[in-house]
Amino acid sequence: MAKVIIFGKGNMGSAIGKNFEKAGNEVSYLDGKDNAESLGDIVVLAVPYPAVSSIITNARGCSRARS
Repeated sequence: MAKVIIFGKGNMGSAIGKNFEKAGNEVSYLDGKDNAESLGDIVVLAVPYPAVSSIITNARGCSRARS
């Protein structure tokens, strides 16, 4: 089971997350206002392109999930 972090709670993020959940993975959803304390084994950016830079900058200090 992988820990999946999905940035984006819209249609794309939800659809991608449902597939990961059906496969038995633990999924967490974040939006632009949320701060991740740690990153998952898999990180999905389901956001508009201009938001990517901000997400990467804010996530630099996050630790990676450990199994």
